[in-house]
Amino acid sequence: MQLEVGSNFSKLEHDSVKVFSQNPGIVLSLHAGIGFRVQEKFSFSAMGGFLLDGYIFDGEGSSYNVYNLVNEVRFNANYLLPKPNKYGTQWHIGSDFGYTFYGADSISSSQNGVTYETSGGGKKSFFIGPEIGVTNSTAKGSLSLLISYVYHFEDQITLQTKMYSNQGSALAAAKGDYLTLRFRYMLDVVGHKPFQTLATQSPEDYRAFKRRETVTKQKFTAKHNKLVLQLWDNATEDGDSVSVMVNGAFIAKDLLLSRSKSKLIIRLDEGVNTITIFAHNEGTISPNTASCQIRSGFRKKQFTISTSMKRNEAIEVFF
Repeated sequence: MQLEVGSNFSKLEHDSVKVFSQNPGIVLSLHAGIGFRVQEKFSFSAMGGFLLDGYIFDGEGSSYNVYNLVNEVRFNANYLLPKPNKYGTQWHIGSDFGYTFYGADSISSSQNGVTYETSGGGKKSFFIGPEIGVTNSTAKGSLSLLISYVYHFEDQITLQTKMYSNQGSALAAAKGDYLTLRFRYMLDVVGHKPFQTLATQSPEDYRAFKRRETVTKQKFTAKHNKLVLQLWDNATEDGDSVSVMVNGAFIAKDLLLSRSKSKLIIRLDEGVNTITIFAHNEGTISPNTASCQIRSGFRKKQFTISTSMKRNEAIEVFF
């Protein structure tokens, strides 16, 4: 559901005697549609609805307000910048784009010797509305507060008002552009659940792990809250097995290392995240070694993990 409250101006051309003026017009729109989100960062939606486009003119003690109700078809694409604050709010950039369908109609009014005549062009016009603001995500959906400027590409008149009296005349031509404050609410109906790190039970020899020395050799800075960890044996497969713990919770236990890469997906907490790898054995070739790759977005790092029955190895990830 999307609501817009905005303001507009038309191009007002005067004769030599400036008789007429205009105040900021009022724009209201209401749209509803359906969309989807990808990885809690990208959103795409399609909407349909109505737009009320108003203009306000004054001249020689008269005031004339005219409103144009039109249909629209809109599409929206947006991106949420990573790392929300503690309230779940993220910076939001995106754009609406679509078509406005203007009807062909006319209306006239006379006040205090002043005549106003308004006519619609009966055309469709393609527009784009870049938006920037903030989005707050909750368990049931998201609410966005955005600023946008809607620009119609076709250089054509969608609403025209002629004003004339004994003092002078003017012509106001509008093409439908406006500045707006946009409110959008997306209700999650199906399919959206923020990903979480899958936890598993602690290994039986966890107490033995805790008594070992833990060394930190690798550090990594992530720009996204999703981290992909891959472990494999790129040398001789000798029966090495490990367990993996993230921030005090096990996410894999008794993981047998082979040439095939084992992939673990980790949701990072804000601040320092500690990934600890424990050896269950040293295989047939000591020590227990594993090739490791960590990746977050376009950033990645590959290195070798070396553990033994006396030493654990940890990786610090900063987010």
